[in-house]
Amino acid sequence: MAPGLQPATHGNGRWCKRARVRHGVRAFGRRERQARRAQGRCAGAVAGVLCDPPFWVIPAVYPSGKLTSTMRACFIFFLVLGSWCSLLQAQAATAPSKIFQTGRNSDGKPVVSIRLQASGDNGDELANEYVFASEKGFLGPSSDPTDQSGFANRENTVFGVSYEPVTKACFVKLFLLNPSGTLVFVNNVNARAAKLLPRRWAANAREFLRIEKIVGHRVYLQTVDFSTGARPTHNFSVLVAPDGTLTAR
Repeated sequence: MAPGLQPATHGNGRWCKRARVRHGVRAFGRRERQARRAQGRCAGAVAGVLCDPPFWVIPAVYPSGKLTSTMRACFIFFLVLGSWCSLLQAQAATAPSKIFQTGRNSDGKPVVSIRLQASGDNGDELANEYVFASEKGFLGPSSDPTDQSGFANRENTVFGVSYEPVTKACFVKLFLLNPSGTLVFVNNVNARAAKLLPRRWAANAREFLRIEKIVGHRVYLQTVDFSTGARPTHNFSVLVAPDGTLTAR
């Protein structure tokens, strides 16, 4: 029995009926208020705002389940900002090296250019240019053979090209930039790499070797056997030391 109510002593039970009605109204009111509070929490959760600690609280008054124009503008702003940051990260990951570049000179010869900052405070730039004789140019990886942009690791310390003077002949050239500022040109990569291969592939690597990719100081290479119509390939990798030494580790 609710507090303050008297027991039903009248014959017709009128007091008891009134007590039950009042108690039922109060109980319904409590349930309605609890339901509204729960509905408010759900609306806030849909809007991305929770009012219960430890979540952030954004002072905004809006109908349940609806965003105000200010909240909508903030949501669009953060969405665009996140997309813009992701685009910048993707461009930074795929941006070509400013130190190492390939191209052609006025005579149409393939050229490798390496530009370094000179030591000192005057900001001088040292340009190293390597010109190759054959106009055929460079060979890209097996996934994109026509790409002549060359290869570089993410740290901009190991660079390389696959020089193709004639068809079915390709020679790898590596350029190493050491922490001391020394630039090392590794010319005879084919012969060095062939010594690390089984006899089955060593002869092929001496005449045809291409770069697939460079990750850190590991260079991924491929050689092709042109003696048969099937043209089987052999993929392997080598580690290049600062002095140009290759190892199969």
